[in-house]
Amino acid sequence: MRANRAVGVPYSDEDISNGIVMAHEQADAIADEIVDQGGPENLGGKRIVALIAYLQRMGTDISKPEVVSIEIEEAIAPDGDETIEAIVAEEGS
Repeated sequence: MRANRAVGVPYSDEDISNGIVMAHEQADAIADEIVDQGGPENLGGKRIVALIAYLQRMGTDISKPEVVSIEIEEAIAPDGDETIEAIVAEEGS
């Protein structure tokens, strides 16, 4: 989590200090859901649960719209007849 934060992922100090506890809680919730759906018990510490958590996260991240900010500046059109708006900077894509 610290490495991810170093490259811009917005983890707080609290997220990092509670990361292991949160991961275990997430694994337990997934394992409980598997049991509720008729699957096997005692999967909380298994790799398959970590894979399910990863895939669930991928599914939620892919559906979130990307935040993009742009800066628009007025400029003179190439033919010199009119003023146009031009994008001079774009972040987030």
